[in-house]
This record gives sequence, structure tokens and C-alpha cells, in this order.
Amino acid sequence: MGLKDVLNKAVNAALEFKLRLFKKELKNALSTKFVDRYMEIFDRKYDELFVVPYNMSSKDQTSPQKIKPEVVAYVRGELVSKIGKISVDDRYFSIRAISRQAFGYPSGPDRSSTEKLKLFYFYLEGTPQEFVFITKEIYSILKPGKDTKFGRFGTVFLMPMREYRDKYRAAVSRGARGLPPPETIRHPFSGAPPINIFDQVIREIGGEKGLINFLKKFISK
Repeated sequence: MGLKDVLNKAVNAALEFKLRLFKKELKNALSTKFVDRYMEIFDRKYDELFVVPYNMSSKDQTSPQKIKPEVVAYVRGELVSKIGKISVDDRYFSIRAISRQAFGYPSGPDRSSTEKLKLFYFYLEGTPQEFVFITKEIYSILKPGKDTKFGRFGTVFLMPMREYRDKYRAAVSRGARGLPPPETIRHPFSGAPPINIFDQVIREIGGEKGLINFLKKFISK
């Protein structure tokens, strides 16, 4: 074997080693520094976008802050899992997007689901309809002597505003007392638009260019 062949093999071996090292550093940078940065922005954006209104009942288990711990844990776990399965070659790398199936996609959670992750669907997709927040006390005035399963969590449920107005007028006309006027129990997230928090996080990171610049800081030359 001549000197040329020896040098070629040595250079190729060095390049392969460098590539393996690059892949390892890339995964490490993504699974640690990038995930931490992503979740830092996600956590802050969550609080900015899903503000709990002052008039949201403490009994409401669908409050964005009550479901936040599970949402944050899931998103972090998904990122780490997807990065662990990342595909890297000489020219590009690919990573699968965070799965939204756990958030109740594609059609949303069923009417009895109490899975907090799936309830996040309503914050991502918005709630265009107007609702009121019905407690057992309110329902007992609307329907005296009638028991029912109270929504997802057994204590309260949401009723369309139009339906409550009809029942409210009927109850008041028969002399019922103690019913709150419709607007006073309007659910604070009624009519909320869809909010894509994931797009907003990527936008703050700076998209593809921002991600490249971010990774450059953590991958050795």
C-alpha cells in the first residue's frame, strides 16, 4: 500500500470520526441546551397567552394553570424523545414534530374526558361558542329535585349561553330565586380565539436561522 493510499485512508477515518463527534455534539446540544431554551420560552409564553382571568372559578379544573404542569412535562418529554431518535447524515438532520394526539387531536376530547392534556385542545383551538359556568347549586335551582352527572369532574359543567338564558328566563318566570344573571357566570374563555403557542415559541427562537445560530454556540469547530 502506497503513501497516497495510507494518507487517504487516514484522512477518511479522521473525517468519519469528526462526523461521529459532530453528530454526538449536535444531539447533546439539542437534547440539553436547546430543550432548556425551548422550554424556558414555552413556559413564559404559556403564562403570557393563557392568563387566568380574575373571574375564573377556583372550582374550574380546566383552568390553564391547573393543566399547565402536565402540558409542560409532556412537551419536554416529547422534545427529548424526538431528539433521541434524531436522524443525522452528512448533509442534513431531521426531527419529527411534537405529536398533538395527546392534546385530543384531531377532533378534541370527548364530553366525559378528564385528561388534562386533552383539555389543552380547547386553548389551542379556541372556544368560539359562549358558555356559562354551572355549579350544582345553580343547577338545583334550574331543575329542582333533578340530579345529574356534573360534567367532566363531577362538580361543575359548562352550558351554552343561549341554553342558560332560556332556562334562566323560565326559572325566573316561575318565581325561582338565587339564579345568577347569564353574564355574571359567563365562562372567561368563551369566544377565545385559537392560539398556536408552538408557532410563537419557534418565532421567538428565530425559526430555522435562529436555531442554526443557537446550535453554533454549542458545537465545537
